[in-house]
Amino acid sequence: MNSAPQARILIVDDEEAQMKALCDTLRDGGGYETVGFSDSRAALAALRETRYDLLLSDLMMPEMDGITLLRMAQETDPNLLGIIMTGQGTIASAVEAMKTGAFDYILKPFKLSVILPVLSRALAVRQLRLENISLQEGLRQRSAELEAAQQQLMKTNAELERRVEERTAALRDYAGKLRRLSHRLFETEEIERRRLARELHDSIGQNLTVLNMTVGMIRAGLPADAREQVSAHLGDCEALLQTTGDLVRDVMADLRPPGLDELGLLAALTGYARQTGSRGRVPIAVSGAEIAPRLPPTAEIALFRIAQEAIVNALKHAGATGIALTLESRPDAAIMVIADNGFGFDPAVQRSQATAHLGLVNMRERTQSIGGQLRVESAPGRGTRVIVEAPRVAPALSDQPHLPGLESA
Repeated sequence: MNSAPQARILIVDDEEAQMKALCDTLRDGGGYETVGFSDSRAALAALRETRYDLLLSDLMMPEMDGITLLRMAQETDPNLLGIIMTGQGTIASAVEAMKTGAFDYILKPFKLSVILPVLSRALAVRQLRLENISLQEGLRQRSAELEAAQQQLMKTNAELERRVEERTAALRDYAGKLRRLSHRLFETEEIERRRLARELHDSIGQNLTVLNMTVGMIRAGLPADAREQVSAHLGDCEALLQTTGDLVRDVMADLRPPGLDELGLLAALTGYARQTGSRGRVPIAVSGAEIAPRLPPTAEIALFRIAQEAIVNALKHAGATGIALTLESRPDAAIMVIADNGFGFDPAVQRSQATAHLGLVNMRERTQSIGGQLRVESAPGRGTRVIVEAPRVAPALSDQPHLPGLESA
């Protein structure tokens, strides 16, 4: 049974009968409070007036497609999670929708046993986000209280030291909670990435293989005269299957780095650099030695994601024409350096801005989640160097609940 029976879900599908059936199914079979619309613009008006926990929207609709509806709704509620409903023929579009904001997708026709776990995961992630916002607000309030207390207690040094010590301990505790929550969020993200990659491999990948074999069997079983008549069509089918298979493999590689669990970090980075460099026509050199003994799984995946972020930043924002990645093994830590010859920037100017570059924020948070250190060296016109130091021993997170699924196979 669903763990959050009072969750409110707004369902949007231009096929009214299908929308009503899904509303009834989730209300009766899942215990959710459901509201349905067949008009996406009317649904957007409802989302702007009333808070909902989840948006369950059809991908292709005449007035407004599902991902556009989600984006506009998130302008009012940034924490609203959207799940795209789609048919077999638009799975690739649904996957692309996930890259631009959707949490997950489900296939038509619907099965309650498939929908309920997806909704449960989405509600759990939403709850984590809301808890994170609450903790951040609490930290801001505590910081304000600390400043007021310090000004008030300036009269006596003894009292000032006592209050500062108390408030500092509170801030340290909150900072620790935020770091642990960030660690949990990254773990949850990687678990979901691995799950999606496994589902793509087990379902879509195997189906494509069967389809390819079936087309081959059809070609071989046709008489010679009939084979000549449909040969071009069969060739188109085989080419389409090959293209779709390549797309699925690319998506799987983005979701979960191939070879990381079996071959190690250097091998995974080398494969990613080769693929990304050939796609963007920019040479990406990888050098160094495999880390031995290996780092904890959470540290390996964090370093891989940091390298991804740094390389993407160099290609998309820095105009780099060359990138070099080195991996060094030390007795107490692993050192990773990503250097590019792009435009560069002034770190002092960036730190003074109200909002830092999101990519650097993500890299810093991932580094902190494994107890590491991040340093960025850059100057206008002189490229950028990102240096990450990851300790061999993972930081202790005593009150951190264990989330299965990140261990090495």
